[in-house]
Amino acid sequence: MSTSDLLRRVRQTRSITLGRGTAAAGAGLRATVRRAVGGELDVLVLPDAGEGGARSGCVHGLAPALREGLIVVSGARAADVAAAATCRELRAAALGGTPVGVVAGGEDVLALLREHDAPVPALGATVGELGARAVAAEACFGAAPLIRCLEQGARWVVASAGAGLSLYAAPLLWGLGWELDDHAAVAETTAVGHLLDDGVAACAHHGTGGWSVSGAAPAGAARAAGPDARAVAASLRRAGAAGRIATADVTADLAGARAVAAGRGRVRVASARGSAPADELPVLLAVELGRRHGPRAAVGAAAVVRAGAGSASAGGAGGPRRERRRGAARAEARRPAATVVRTSLPRAAVAARVEVVGA
Repeated sequence: MSTSDLLRRVRQTRSITLGRGTAAAGAGLRATVRRAVGGELDVLVLPDAGEGGARSGCVHGLAPALREGLIVVSGARAADVAAAATCRELRAAALGGTPVGVVAGGEDVLALLREHDAPVPALGATVGELGARAVAAEACFGAAPLIRCLEQGARWVVASAGAGLSLYAAPLLWGLGWELDDHAAVAETTAVGHLLDDGVAACAHHGTGGWSVSGAAPAGAARAAGPDARAVAASLRRAGAAGRIATADVTADLAGARAVAAGRGRVRVASARGSAPADELPVLLAVELGRRHGPRAAVGAAAVVRAGAGSASAGGAGGPRRERRRGAARAEARRPAATVVRTSLPRAAVAARVEVVGA
């Protein structure tokens, strides 16, 4: 099935199923592959693909589903590096030529923050006042650039760390033909994306009855029966600040959203409200505050610059290169912990770079 065939079917039936999976080897990957190859999913989101791209076991396991038209959207710390690795794995799985989309930052976001001396409300300071403690930044571009990749025929989209819940919202909005200025629709896709990202469920489905979530979390079979309404309602309540999630596309109010049991292991979700997003684009900023201020940020803005800097030698096999990588890893381990906080930039100041290439 081609991308256009999938899109035609989804828009005719108003029915689409998106699943969250994992690219890491183990029970989670086996469950992900089983769900995708079994034909349960139209779209698969892999938020943890990492800077190395999709692992070979993941791509080979998903190959039958990819040939049948599955769309994959993955997150990575260094999108360009991850996309190149994904292309290599697709070729190795006899899927060469598969269109791969890349969404990455086109500017030095940290330099722009310093130029605008952007405020950091959580720390009561500006980026300029933080000085060298501000070490990396990643703009949260929202769903629009991911949708552009899909519109250009991408079958596998790799987005940078700031994509967040847009990894889920973008393919749902694209599939159903909903516009980004329909804030109620964007809030609904953001709500179900939050539930999957929170680990409450593994699949989100839209059909004639609206939205529902189902399935065990990707971590394994401990919750094989899927979510219950109480767990879904609790997840909606703890979303963001006071039940609000602010993304680049919408301010989603989930405090009044309802979760109603709809059969074994399935919960209907309704009444998420949405309003226009903030005038400025959200940005994740990594700040080194010292080891006592929290755990090292393993993903997100704190890793973007460092992952990109270390990727150039990632193809080396041994000798001096391997020793240099080990030395860099030891130096990284000695760095103070980085805390990720939110700031913002004028939307006109920064734009995503979108590219679709053939594997």
